[in-house]
Amino acid sequence: MLLSHKHSTRGKMLSIVAAAAVLLAALIFLRRAADEHRNAETRAERVAFAAALGWELDPESEETARVDLPEELSDVLADYNALQLRCGYDLSPLCGKSCRQYSYRVLNAPQENEVVLLTLYVDRGRVVGGDIHSTALDGFMIGLQTNPAAAGNAQ
Repeated sequence: MLLSHKHSTRGKMLSIVAAAAVLLAALIFLRRAADEHRNAETRAERVAFAAALGWELDPESEETARVDLPEELSDVLADYNALQLRCGYDLSPLCGKSCRQYSYRVLNAPQENEVVLLTLYVDRGRVVGGDIHSTALDGFMIGLQTNPAAAGNAQ
């Protein structure tokens, strides 16, 4: 009886280890898949990134700039980073550094009578933050998220 108890305990332990290995492999795969969607080295990758969120961009409207972040995020930049954090990004590791900013006109924005831009912040070829915003004085700004109009069409 004692022998069978050892075998059942060993079998349970092997099952737990195997399940943990499968879970770890799945998490690594999902992380890599998510990371691939953040590639933004080329214009095509940036447009594809936006398309994965349901935003159609005018690639020819691309404007680019170098952005130097201060040593500390305060006031408006701290508020902007709070928006980034809600969407899974964080600009604080870039404090005291620079990144590239790319802006594009959005072609499928729900606000038909407003100019809407999608802005991406890119560091070493990877999206590190951004937003979708209206250029209207009383406009809006949201973090990088799925286009609600595109999400509604998918249902």
